[in-house]
Amino acid sequence: MAQSRRRFLGAATAAATSAMLPTRARAEVPAGRNRSIAETYRIARTDSNVDAGGAIIGINKPQDEVLAVTMKFRRYHRILPRLQTSRMIGRRGNKHDVYMRAPILKGMYHIWAVSEFVGPLDWRSHGKRIVGKMKKGNVRAFDGAWKMHPCGPNRTILRLELFMIPKVPVPDAWITPELMWAAGKGVTAVRDMAECRESSVKND
Repeated sequence: MAQSRRRFLGAATAAATSAMLPTRARAEVPAGRNRSIAETYRIARTDSNVDAGGAIIGINKPQDEVLAVTMKFRRYHRILPRLQTSRMIGRRGNKHDVYMRAPILKGMYHIWAVSEFVGPLDWRSHGKRIVGKMKKGNVRAFDGAWKMHPCGPNRTILRLELFMIPKVPVPDAWITPELMWAAGKGVTAVRDMAECRESSVKND
């Protein structure tokens, strides 16, 4: 039962990915670390009793190359855990509509969403971010954001922050750890794709 719930939450997180976190919600992230391995954290929300989940990692590539990976919406099934399908279905300038789908309960049911991704947008003095909004889907709420900034000419600090509320009744305490886990997997996959051209996420 616990494993099925974990799979559901992870799939729901992956299926509706990337949108905006409220700017008034702030993340507490340890400073002064190498961050070659993903560090996860939680973010208090003012609009929900459920915290958002996030992860941060250092990538040994320039920001433009990291940004290019996060903009490959058709390859999000290689970035976000348990996501089976990611397909761009529309584009208007820097706005991209992406359909995503993930199986749960051993394929008996699927989570799906159409999200609008906007970006790249400026973030801080030299950074970039990609935000989106779930337009429709079969989860109650979802938002998140990619955020990155350069750390020297050939290194980038990347964050992924996620928030999700499923429609099925589950304890609030179960949701944030799943979001943190999914964010950690996501930033690690981007690191591997940027540095090695190979993702650590396998959803086949």
